[in-house]
Amino acid sequence: EAVALEAECRRLAERAESLKRQAESDKVELEELQKRGEAKLLESRAKSNDASRANEKRRRVEVEYKQARELERQLAELRGERLKAAERCETLQGEWEALAEEAASAKQSREEERQALE
Repeated sequence: EAVALEAECRRLAERAESLKRQAESDKVELEELQKRGEAKLLESRAKSNDASRANEKRRRVEVEYKQARELERQLAELRGERLKAAERCETLQGEWEALAEEAASAKQSREEERQALE
């Protein structure tokens, strides 16, 4: 009976040692799984942050594009106004030249009249 008890004790000790090794192995595996889970979580957060940064950049580009289009529109408008101003300037210059000719002609006519009266 002592031999049987001793054998049972050895068997239980071996079983306890086996369970201890299995628990350590399970603990290591659990830590690895947790690390992978954290890595996946960090990866997921990184992707989310990348997407947020990309969306923010897209919004900034859209705003800058709209501003550029507005500046182009204003520039086109100013060019149109400048063209109109140049045309008006030419018109006024032509009118001024005509008035200058008319004034010169009137002066000459008065001079001729004055000479005729003398």
